[in-house]
Amino acid sequence: MKSYQCSNRRFAFLVFLAVAALLLSSLSGCAGPRKVYSTVDELNAQGKFNLARNYVEEHAKDYGKRNRLLYLLDRGMFAFATGEFREAIAAFTEAEELMTELYTISLSQEATTFVINDNAAPYRGEDFESVMVNIFLALSYANLSEIDEALVEARKVDSKLTAINLQYAENEQNAYREDPFVRLLMGVLYEMGGTTTDINDAYISYSKALQGY
Repeated sequence: MKSYQCSNRRFAFLVFLAVAALLLSSLSGCAGPRKVYSTVDELNAQGKFNLARNYVEEHAKDYGKRNRLLYLLDRGMFAFATGEFREAIAAFTEAEELMTELYTISLSQEATTFVINDNAAPYRGEDFESVMVNIFLALSYANLSEIDEALVEARKVDSKLTAINLQYAENEQNAYREDPFVRLLMGVLYEMGGTTTDINDAYISYSKALQGY
């Protein structure tokens, strides 16, 4: 019991750090509609997450079809920050499905040598955003004490990080590869699972986090 309580305390602290870091960095603001982000960034900087969440909802149409993914990411982030974990799960789940759909379309276009202007194509997300979706799905489920579902998402994070590491050369600049903080966070989640397999996965995650730092 004591070990589980310690894991819960570490989890709560790491969640706080994760949300603070991601919200303060304005995850997707650079690529989004300026008329939305000029207000959202200001509310975000002031810590007025409820107002930011409401503003995003009220201006969903301003994102446009091309930026549907950005809308879902913003909606999910602010829902999580305000404790609306079910809403966050719904938004991030839809975002993950959309990322998969857009990635499949892009592969199809490459296979047929179909060329499309990047400025006209729907935004399909960066590698770190793909990982972020599963991180916050895991955190949302954990906050609802749905540990099995949280562990499913944690393993998706591990799988994606492994795939990303294989995708880029070691010396390639500006490439998102290993993420020690994420490994640390996933380790705490695995500990909460409590089984021998979960504890072993936690050890592996902590080891990778240590290597990254």
